[in-house]
Amino acid sequence: MQDIGLHFHTLLDAEGAVRNDYEVRALPTTYIIGHDGKFIGRIVGERDWQDGAAEKLIQHLLDGDSSQSL
Repeated sequence: MQDIGLHFHTLLDAEGAVRNDYEVRALPTTYIIGHDGKFIGRIVGERDWQDGAAEKLIQHLLDGDSSQSL
């Protein structure tokens, strides 16, 4: 990360404890966490997060609309 100039926190999970806790089965995996810090959903695989449909889905999830599915 230092070699390419990234400046954000990252988790090194050498023992796999976090991978097991969060049930990571593939990369990338995206977790959506609500305003209250609670888990809303998990999306496995690559997604175009700049797509309007993705933005709308996330907004519905954050607004508490559970009728949308991941």
